[in-house]
Amino acid sequence: ASSHAIQIPYNVEHWKRGFSRYITHRVLSDMKERIGKMDRDKAYVLWFDELRREDVEIVGGKSSSLGEMTSKTDVPVPYGFATTAYAYRQFMERTGLDKKIREELKKLTDVEDSALLREVTDNIRAMIVAEEMPEDIVEAIKDAYAELGDKMNVEDPFVAVRSSATAEDLPDASFAGQQDTYLNVHGPDMVVQKIKECYASTFTDRATYYREKTGFDHLSIALSATVQMMVFSKAAGVMFSLDVTNGNDKVVTIEGSYGLGEMVVQGAVTPDNFVVDKATGDITRRIISDKHVKMIRKPEGDVEEVEVPADERKQQVITDDQIKELADYAKQLEKHYGCYMDMEWGIDERDGKVWLLQARPETVWSRKKADGEVADETDTAGTENLDVIVTGLPASPGKVAGKAHVITDPALIDEFKDGEILVTTMTGCPPCKRRLPSSPMPAACPATPPSSAARWAFPVSSARQAVRKRPRPRSRTVKRSRSMPLTAPCMRVSSRAWSPRHLSPMPRLQLRPTWRLSRAPRFT
Repeated sequence: ASSHAIQIPYNVEHWKRGFSRYITHRVLSDMKERIGKMDRDKAYVLWFDELRREDVEIVGGKSSSLGEMTSKTDVPVPYGFATTAYAYRQFMERTGLDKKIREELKKLTDVEDSALLREVTDNIRAMIVAEEMPEDIVEAIKDAYAELGDKMNVEDPFVAVRSSATAEDLPDASFAGQQDTYLNVHGPDMVVQKIKECYASTFTDRATYYREKTGFDHLSIALSATVQMMVFSKAAGVMFSLDVTNGNDKVVTIEGSYGLGEMVVQGAVTPDNFVVDKATGDITRRIISDKHVKMIRKPEGDVEEVEVPADERKQQVITDDQIKELADYAKQLEKHYGCYMDMEWGIDERDGKVWLLQARPETVWSRKKADGEVADETDTAGTENLDVIVTGLPASPGKVAGKAHVITDPALIDEFKDGEILVTTMTGCPPCKRRLPSSPMPAACPATPPSSAARWAFPVSSARQAVRKRPRPRSRTVKRSRSMPLTAPCMRVSSRAWSPRHLSPMPRLQLRPTWRLSRAPRFT
């Protein structure tokens, strides 16, 4: 009893001291967390390993996803940093651009007037590019760029500058792909300039049109610029953790071509296509395409398009081992994110290393799966015996029927009626069709009026076409309905415009052909 009586006070005092230390630790930890959060909210620049997928409001969807992969996965991601939405808003407010932009937008009385839309958005972008960025923001960017070089042991490293909006892949809207990317950027001054041009791309005519139509305030959306170590890609492309043509989630779909990935993303080249079984790792399908052009980096900076040597055009662009390695990364990311994934990859020419350049949740099939939707069946009775006049890789699943309408002049687009299939040549003007990521922003083509009716398009001529004459004058050989997409090659909006996640209207008819399987538009 005596021993017990002595022990109680000791335990009480010990508990009091321990509890006091615990409370002090918790208070200090909470204060540190709050201060850290305040620092993040007011920071101009954040590093990838400081970011998580929940930081979309701070650095946008692309940057937050790159931070998530860097911090939480073993997938190889080129390192870098991101400017914040706070930096963007400070730039707009302190320079007075927000007020100037609102005044300019008052002139946009009719968003369907393509000439007026083009004039207003051109003026806004010119204002942004011409404005001097506040010195403290410039200093933060240049310091981060120099620190990136120190961390990578490279003086003035080559980087990719990508736009990352704070409103990407929302449940009811998709802003992805509406802003610019600049590759092989070199030097601190050029990095600052390209970040400013990314800011300006928030007000392209297409992005402005989309916000008007969806009811988003133009200045409520902020932009982050991702500054990422450049991969000197000898081959690059896109990858999905499912087959986007039919929703088969038992496979990984990979597409790739020579050089930088912009040729694949833009639809300027027909890429090689590979399908890998997730369970066995076997390559169950391979299609080797004729890859005639590639985008390469210049040694001093910027990029250029060059012809692929004739003897390389029909060779497989990556090895089977690299295909399987990519598929393994796709499975890892799908498991980590818990949803289907849309990824871009590159293979460095210096050491052959495979890199994941960016990744985002795939939205179309993920939503269908969540809603329990299945593909519609369209009535195509009576079309079984018609002659085939065009063949190629499928752009989207399903069977469709409709009247073909040939339009050779964009000025005649108003004649295109709902329910028809557009048959046309490429309608984007040369500076729009072949715009390089580091080239100045081209003026919009004056010959392309706005149209939301241009839903589907077949190229009139293509190396993959197989056309033969037929006696029937009726135009039911090319098929389309309002509820189903094409099962043949489609036209593609230039510079990363349409993909399964890029479901937004466009302000004018500015299309380009592609035979790509994955990033084709799907309208309903």
